[in-house]
Amino acid sequence: MIDQPLVFGSANHLIGVASIPTGDLAQNQLPAVVMANIGVNHRVGPSRLYVELSRELASSGLVALRFDLSGLGDSALSTDTRVDGERWVSDCQAAMDLLTQRFHRTSFIFIGLCSGVDT
Repeated sequence: MIDQPLVFGSANHLIGVASIPTGDLAQNQLPAVVMANIGVNHRVGPSRLYVELSRELASSGLVALRFDLSGLGDSALSTDTRVDGERWVSDCQAAMDLLTQRFHRTSFIFIGLCSGVDT
């Protein structure tokens, strides 16, 4: 398992870390897991929950991406003028696009807590 920092999105404004399986586990077609930040907590999650969870998932063969929604954590505010909820849905689509292009995943599992569930 390796952690790979990523910059993505329409304006390269989103910051995330993908935990990636290695060896034989890297060749599967399991879904990718996506975790967006929770409110003011950045992509590590509360008490580093998303870090530990994404690494465990990668050790089991799943690609796991934890990232900051635009305007939160380390991600810059998008120039998109839509309301936060609509902009964050676009951020999640950008995360899925990245996982499809970079890691060839075509199905996704979203994990969220608290306000991270809203999007």
